[in-house]
Amino acid sequence: MQLAAGGFRDITRIASSNPQMWTDILLNNREVLLQMLTQWQKEMSQLSFWLKNKKAEQLYHFFEHAKATRDHLPSNKKGSIPAFYDLFVDVPDKPGSIAEITSLLAKSSISLTNIKILETREEIIGILQLTFKNEKDLIKAKAHIENKTNYHCRLQ
Repeated sequence: MQLAAGGFRDITRIASSNPQMWTDILLNNREVLLQMLTQWQKEMSQLSFWLKNKKAEQLYHFFEHAKATRDHLPSNKKGSIPAFYDLFVDVPDKPGSIAEITSLLAKSSISLTNIKILETREEIIGILQLTFKNEKDLIKAKAHIENKTNYHCRLQ
């Protein structure tokens, strides 16, 4: 864990999810997942062979293809992977602060798609991550929260 870079936490976020939920998802998608795992194991065996045999050209092409695939994923726009519109709100550790924010949004008819508390240690400022379905709701929510409260908001 000491060698894990900052991106490690991002790519392992599913590990912090509900284990029962993921058990159910895997079992309900068992057949297709078994096919995909078989294909992945074949690819990893090929990668292992190239690595053992110092096949630099094949390794290079493997990563070149991975990069091209990643570079063509949509970013903050409609596509095969939906965009997320996140707002980060600094909130104090006091009763009602989260309710205050969510009530304000509800009264303004702004719908949240997800809510997450990023800091939970007592007696310090917490970070509330609010996710919206579109950029319009994100901008509207930021303006409402900043105009009606003393909470600091930021986009990332």
